[in-house]
Amino acid sequence: MVLSALPATQGIYGFVAFFMMRSMENPAVVFGVGLSVGLVCMLSAIRQGQVCANGIVGISQGHNVFTNTLIYAALPEFYAILGLVGALMV
Repeated sequence: MVLSALPATQGIYGFVAFFMMRSMENPAVVFGVGLSVGLVCMLSAIRQGQVCANGIVGISQGHNVFTNTLIYAALPEFYAILGLVGALMV
C-alpha cells in the first residue's frame, strides 16, 4: 500500500509551492518557479513510480524487496524536495 501511494507526494509539493508563490507580484517569476517545480516533480514522480512498480512486482513474485524498494524510492523523492526548497528560496 505504501509503495503505491509514495509517488503521489510530488503533487503535494507542487500544491505547497503554489500557495507559497501566490503572494509574489512578478508573474514571470511565478511562472518560472511553477514551471520548474512542476517539471522536477513530474520527472521525479515518473521515476519513483517506476521504482515502486518494479518493487510491487518483485513482492508479488515472492521476493523480499520491500525495504530495498523503499530505499530506492526515496532517492527520486529527494529531488522533488530539492525542487520545492529551491522554489521556496526564491
